[in-house]
Amino acid sequence: MKPEKRIADWEVWGVAIVVSLAAIALLHYRGVNGETVAETIQNIGAAVIPILAAFVAARLVMRNMSLEDKCLHVGEDALRRLQAKNPGMLKGPKANRENYDQENSGDVGRYIFFQRNNNGRKAQFIPLLPLKGGIVEIRVPKMAMLLLGSEREGLEMEQKDLLAKVQVSVKTMLERNYPGSFEILSHKHEDIAIVVDFDESRLSLRRFGKAVEACADTALKTVVDTLR
Repeated sequence: MKPEKRIADWEVWGVAIVVSLAAIALLHYRGVNGETVAETIQNIGAAVIPILAAFVAARLVMRNMSLEDKCLHVGEDALRRLQAKNPGMLKGPKANRENYDQENSGDVGRYIFFQRNNNGRKAQFIPLLPLKGGIVEIRVPKMAMLLLGSEREGLEMEQKDLLAKVQVSVKTMLERNYPGSFEILSHKHEDIAIVVDFDESRLSLRRFGKAVEACADTALKTVVDTLR
């Protein structure tokens, strides 16, 4: 059994055990009799069965996914976790435009965005589509810098300096925590700080998700600390 599968199994069974122990503790507090035993069994079943059913359903869905879709799924989950930790700074993942159609996306993709406190204006941070190929592409557009307090004067030079700092910080983190499992790709986009191509054969899906989150978190902290 793969390590990430064992961990996921233990997480689910751990929740089930905690729920069961809580119900048994309540039984002990209320006293043991036919009525309380029956009620406890009913409560355990009502709590545990939906958890196990949801776990099995999720496992079946993941099993039928292609490797590309699995990478996208865990990568998107990683970005959602980061957004939840930084709700006043990041939004998404969501579509770049309102008329996004997942089945016919064309050039309209989904991103996690820089967006301050739902003020309406946003700037691309990380696109989701490259995650299918195990690729994390980190962008810091000028709009993101303006949203975070930069002035328009000298913005182009400031952006070049910031992009370089983000590249160095992300690459340093990867060399420390994920040696031998990634490649830095070249690019020509003026807003891209770094493009990281992970070797899926060297990373489990769980570890890939953690790497995506680590890249995004490192980049965000570098941007915020630089513009503070």
